[in-house]
Amino acid sequence: MICDALHETDSGDGVVFLTDISGAAPYRAASLMSHKHEHCEVISGVDADLLEAMYPLREVCSSADFREQIVGAGAPVVSSLWHQQQKNPPFVLLHDLYEK
Repeated sequence: MICDALHETDSGDGVVFLTDISGAAPYRAASLMSHKHEHCEVISGVDADLLEAMYPLREVCSSADFREQIVGAGAPVVSSLWHQQQKNPPFVLLHDLYEK
């Protein structure tokens, strides 16, 4: 269902998922989709007031620019998957540590 919505709404400028709680089911589902779809942003901590204030910017910003604008406007409560990944890069196993 979320996959269908993503493909139906992407006009080529990317898709922005706005969620209320980081780590909740909608956030996790959107995060999984973002790994398979280019220009997909996942933002958490968004409330109705912030959404109302930021919505007009989506028409004039790329998905990445919108991410920066809404996270900046809602900080420190608002964050994005991209920002979280910058703080905690993916785990990489270094095989050299185990070689003798």
